[in-house]
Amino acid sequence: MSNQIQSLYTRSIMLKAEGKLYDAEPLARQYLQHSKNLHVEAHSEVGLALALLASILVGTNQNAEALDCYEQSLAVRENLYEGRDHAEIANCLQQIAVLLHALGRYQQVPVYFERSLEMNKRMHGEDSPAFATDLNVLGVLLMNQTRYEQAEPIMRRSLTIREKVFGDVHPIVATALNNLATLLEKQNNFKEAELLFSRALKIRESNLGPEHKHTIHSRNNLTDLVENKELELYEQNKTKRGMEKKSQVSKEKINHKVSKEPVVPVRRSRLSEQVPEGRPNESAHPKDLHSTLK
Repeated sequence: MSNQIQSLYTRSIMLKAEGKLYDAEPLARQYLQHSKNLHVEAHSEVGLALALLASILVGTNQNAEALDCYEQSLAVRENLYEGRDHAEIANCLQQIAVLLHALGRYQQVPVYFERSLEMNKRMHGEDSPAFATDLNVLGVLLMNQTRYEQAEPIMRRSLTIREKVFGDVHPIVATALNNLATLLEKQNNFKEAELLFSRALKIRESNLGPEHKHTIHSRNNLTDLVENKELELYEQNKTKRGMEKKSQVSKEKINHKVSKEPVVPVRRSRLSEQVPEGRPNESAHPKDLHSTLK
């Protein structure tokens, strides 16, 4: 790698790490072009440059172009490793599956994701961090398709593997806790979801500090859960009151038919039917599912 290309690569990586994706993008494009000019299309550095640019494009929501870059990178690496299992191939397969899901091309997702899953299983075993990551991502994809019953055991298995490998207080365990808690919240299992969100927050505060973006996400997730739980209880009580009112009106109608006396409906105060202020917006504090690939 020449000094000029090395500089482009290093600066791109640093800007990406700092979250300056729009500054990193033109440098990554230059790095890719220089790599293509210097090497044949199937060179490992071309595959690396394509993957780097793709990861930056994902961060700026340019998913269609990112998918094209990952597919090119996959082709380079498959040619380079000649059918052998390799982590770079497995990662490309996984990234393609995630992007296909994001683009709504759900039928194509299993083709790539199952290959990644099986490759990581062969290379690392079923109790490895790489396999746990695959399970975690698969669980999130299923959750986003509202296939909650299928997603839950997969996410629980991912969490179990990560706790076994990394211990109970590692940040990567917090990611699994966060995602499983998000799923449980969607299933209205607020009690367990609150316990898991609280664990994730405690881990992140201890390891990352109170002002880290993942810590803030965990804190927001826990706050939203409490508000959602209160809102769900409110809605249930309102439905119960409505059923009781309907039952009472029905009895009054029966009595009216018997006694021939006019029925006078009781007007319920509108104040008791107002939705509490501050109803959480699901997009206001998005669950940090972008961490699923870690």
